[in-house]
Amino acid sequence: MGLFLGKRVWKIALAATLAVAWGISASAQDLGSGQFQILGTALDISPESQAVPVSIPTVIHTSLPVAAGTKLPADVFVRGELTGPGLAAAASLVTTPNANFVIPGQSVKGTYVVSNIRLTQGATTVGLSAHPTATITVTDILMTQVTSRPLTYQEMVDKGIVLSKEDFSA
Repeated sequence: MGLFLGKRVWKIALAATLAVAWGISASAQDLGSGQFQILGTALDISPESQAVPVSIPTVIHTSLPVAAGTKLPADVFVRGELTGPGLAAAASLVTTPNANFVIPGQSVKGTYVVSNIRLTQGATTVGLSAHPTATITVTDILMTQVTSRPLTYQEMVDKGIVLSKEDFSA
């Protein structure tokens, strides 16, 4: 029985030695080498909100920083949907990264929203924008009408307006 146990220990020791030797020789073989950079980036837009006059087009800039010399695949786009009181249905917006969404002038005043701003490659959504919505307030920015009336003598006195003969000259 002692001889059998000795042979068994010897076989285990031999198997362990061979496994270690095989591991050393396998790791000593160089299968290849190289370097690569991992750069973080994120899609974003600006401005996040803006006010524009009625019927005046505007833009929302998209930004996707990439490493110098990097060219994005041709099927990479930034997409979003425009909704608002002057639109019967959502309008799809598409542009290339680092370009502008062109928002046509709207004839109905109100708040318009570009939502679900995302980076796509083909039909696949790669990621959402850091700011996935942008708000556009369409309003009358400039007043085009002024109404005035003459002040009465009492209103001028109450406001401290004093007129003398020197204020009238021909």
